[in-house]
Amino acid sequence: MSAYGGSPLRWWNPAANGALTKNMLEQPADYDLHPKAMLWYQGEAEGFENSAETYLARFSNFVDSVRASLNQPELPVITFQLNRQFCECDLALDRQWGIVRQAQRDAMYRLKNVYTLATQDVAMFDFIHNGAGGNLTLGERAAKCALSTLYGKQRDWKAPEVTKAVLLAPDTVELRFDEIKNWINPFDPPASLLPFEAEDEQGFAKLVSYETKNDTLVLRFDRPLLPDAVLHGSWRSNPGQVVPWDCMRFPMLAFYALPITNA
Repeated sequence: MSAYGGSPLRWWNPAANGALTKNMLEQPADYDLHPKAMLWYQGEAEGFENSAETYLARFSNFVDSVRASLNQPELPVITFQLNRQFCECDLALDRQWGIVRQAQRDAMYRLKNVYTLATQDVAMFDFIHNGAGGNLTLGERAAKCALSTLYGKQRDWKAPEVTKAVLLAPDTVELRFDEIKNWINPFDPPASLLPFEAEDEQGFAKLVSYETKNDTLVLRFDRPLLPDAVLHGSWRSNPGQVVPWDCMRFPMLAFYALPITNA
């Protein structure tokens, strides 16, 4: 383990500073160890440093650097979307966390052998750190991911994801999910508690009602949406306590600025 609490990515990235990566690489080298994979949970600091927009590119550089240093060009990386934080914050900080989470989701598709796991259901210890029980849950998910992707075992690890937001009516959007093995369960709260917001040139549109189907959610907003509208899901630094699940499996991955397309 080479963790350092609250560290921004620049402390790990050799292109910026990289002192922590140097320390991390020295540990296996001292014992002639060759890692099977790397576990990575980081990103909270990027929101507070206003550097979210470049997170994916810098994370990619970091991964490339670690793989090159270990002479393991396809070293698997099991990483996590950020959970949440409870500090008072403004919209700018919420956006930073949303962008980091989206970058963490994108990394799974843009970088080879990178796998991203959900976290937003686990309990917190304080204002920003996962609790011990939550870390056990995440460790189990990482183990299942490793068993499946590294060792070819049949294990369930992949969280549901919104793959498309389709405009059904001027004020109504259908969310289409992938990786649904049971059914989407939003736990039937009031619409105001679900973590979805549409945004266009007029600002945010609020969710006023929804309908649950097997692998879709139909969302109705408080006004018609303009043609440039996008949808955010579980994106704020504190997205609230209600995150839709694939029932009895995992919560969905968060997303930011998903384009809303015509049916």
